[in-house]
Amino acid sequence: MRYIRKANLAMVFIVVGSLLYLGNLYGQRLAEKRRDQCFRNLGMIEAGMEACALEIHSKIGDSLPKDKIRPYFKNGKIPQCPSGGQYEIPVVGQMSKCSYHGVLPIFYSDSTGQVKAYQSVSLQATNETSR
Repeated sequence: MRYIRKANLAMVFIVVGSLLYLGNLYGQRLAEKRRDQCFRNLGMIEAGMEACALEIHSKIGDSLPKDKIRPYFKNGKIPQCPSGGQYEIPVVGQMSKCSYHGVLPIFYSDSTGQVKAYQSVSLQATNETSR
């Protein structure tokens, strides 16, 4: 009788452990999907800012009001971060960023051909790519 109870208890631990593992795996994938969507949104914001700046002949350092950028998005709505972050619309020439996920990564290939990402443009990144 005790053997059956121990076996049932072991099965309960296995089932609970499996459910926790699957829940954690689902949570990680959901977080990755939200981050990827946020980066796609940042790309759209960058494109909208660029189009607006070209149309109104803005110079680097000029600020773009949100009401000028809105027409470049579907239904005039600037995208929202799926994780609840807030998008910052910077001056022309700087990258927009999310308060939750940060800036849109910039990808480059190093001398070995391996793809790497920097979180912002820097002199080091440009020196690496020019080699």
